Amino acid sequence: MHKFLILTGLTMALSSAARAVPFQRQDAGESSGFDQILDNPQEPLYGVELVSLFESNVEGFGDTTIDEIGGNWEFAYYRIPNMGHIAAALAAQITLFQDSAGVGLPDEVLKLALDGTLTWRTDRELAYELGFQPGLYTDLEDFGLDALAFPFSVRVIRSFAPELSGVAGLEIRPEFITVVRPQLGITWAASDYVWMQIMIPESRALWGINDQWRAHLSAEWNNVDYRVGDKDGLKREGISLEDIRFAVGVTYQMSDLHHFTVELGRSTQRSVEFETSPPALPTDFDLDDTGFIRFVLGGPF
Repeated sequence: MHKFLILTGLTMALSSAARAVPFQRQDAGESSGFDQILDNPQEPLYGVELVSLFESNVEGFGDTTIDEIGGNWEFAYYRIPNMGHIAAALAAQITLFQDSAGVGLPDEVLKLALDGTLTWRTDRELAYELGFQPGLYTDLEDFGLDALAFPFSVRVIRSFAPELSGVAGLEIRPEFITVVRPQLGITWAASDYVWMQIMIPESRALWGINDQWRAHLSAEWNNVDYRVGDKDGLKREGISLEDIRFAVGVTYQMSDLHHFTVELGRSTQRSVEFETSPPALPTDFDLDDTGFIRFVLGGPF
């Protein structure tokens, strides 16, 4: 619960920040059917990223550095006339631990998942969305079909005005230690230069400086589980990685098709939880807060 309170508190603070040009604000009266969440997404169609979390201590045992290499590609989008749309993307991420830190951390874990959504728009203001994220969540050194997981989500999306939309829903992950995560918040295009997402699990405030540059603040709650093998003689079976990340960044629009983002941030409320552990060790460990840097090369928004 304390993670919810920290994240919610930051999202309120973000409401005084911003991004810009152009955000298709669609002032009231211009388009009564426009929805900021569905019709004005701020996620690129494709992209690759590198994240480096600086060295930190694992609850008095040892130190480790964590690197993440990831990518996404929305390869299909089909609009159903007068009903909604179907979208599908691939998402991949490799997380590398530079040291086992004396607690049996794996060398590398992989997430390779299909991210599909089915959206049904019942009228000009209300929509229902069903999401599926089936895939492999696995230790690269102990690859097996038991690493298949089938998270899914259900959401209700409401457009209160052309510039303001809200969402409420649940992400349900039967194979994970944290089975249910809420999805709750609002998206607001305050002007043509300001776009904000005040939401759990991710909040952002974006400000368009000019046609090529924009800046942002963000807060994100990350929680992912993986099936892992034995390490250093320790039987583990599963691992859950969790943290909350606060960041500030800038994006340069290199062309209509490509952009580059640099981000600096702080990873807090960090923990590692194992499914099983020998009697001499606990199943969960806290990690020290640490800084991180993130680079993204992406496609059009």
